Amino acid sequence: MAVSREIMSIMAGIEVLAEPQAKALRPLPGKSDTARLEAMLRVVSGTILPRRLVFCASEGRQLVLTARSGRLFAVEGITETDLEGVAAALAAHAHDEGPHGYEVQIAGTDDSGVGVGYPSGELRAACAAALQAPEATAPADFGARLAALSTASGTLKETGQIADQAGDAASLPGSAGAALVADVADIRGALDRLGGGFGIVLVGAAEDGAPRLALAEAEGALWIAAARPGTAVQLLRAWAEARRSERG
Repeated sequence: MAVSREIMSIMAGIEVLAEPQAKALRPLPGKSDTARLEAMLRVVSGTILPRRLVFCASEGRQLVLTARSGRLFAVEGITETDLEGVAAALAAHAHDEGPHGYEVQIAGTDDSGVGVGYPSGELRAACAAALQAPEATAPADFGARLAALSTASGTLKETGQIADQAGDAASLPGSAGAALVADVADIRGALDRLGGGFGIVLVGAAEDGAPRLALAEAEGALWIAAARPGTAVQLLRAWAEARRSERG
C-alpha cells in the first residue's frame, strides 16, 4: 500500500519527538486524521524510558498515553484493555479537527507501565481499522454526555443526596448533604448578583491534571460531576445544546 507524501515527511522528521524538552506543548505534525494518528504512533514508538505522552486537540480535549521501549502500555481515563478499545480511543482523538499538540513528560513510578504493552505493529493495524470505522454518535441527552466526559456524575437532590450516579462515586464530593446544598445555593446567589445566572460552573484548576467539579442545570435537574481534564469545551457545548433543546 502506498504511503502518502505527508506521512513520509512526518516519519522523516520525527526522530526526537519522544524526548522531553523545555518547551512544554509542541505541534503535532499532520493535517488529516490519518497523518495525526501516524504521528502519535511515531511518538509512542520513539520512547525508550517511561513517558507520559499528553496529546491535546484544538478544542482542549486531551489524550494521555503511557509508553516505554517503543510500546504503548495504557490510555489514561479509559477502562478498555483490549487492543480494539485502545485503538478506538486513539482514532477518536485523531478525528478532532484543527491543530493538535503534544507534551512529553517523564513518567512517575505509577506511570512506568507493566507487562509487555501493545506491540507496535498490531497497534498500528488496529488503529488503521479504527479510523475506517464510523464515528460513534454522541448521546442525545445531557446526562449521558456528562457521564461520558466525567469520571463520575449524578443529580444533586434538594436533600443533598447524589442520585442517578454513574462512574466512580469516590471522585464526587464526599460531604454530600445539607452543607453541599447550601454551598451550591451560595454559588447560585453570587452568580445571580453578577447577572450571569447559574447555568454551568466548573470549579478547580484546569492545569493540575485532576478532575474539575462541574455543576450544571439542564433537563430539569441540577447535575454534579467530576469532569475529566481537557473536556471543558465539550461540556459547555453539551450544556448549550441541551438548553437549546429545552427551549425548542
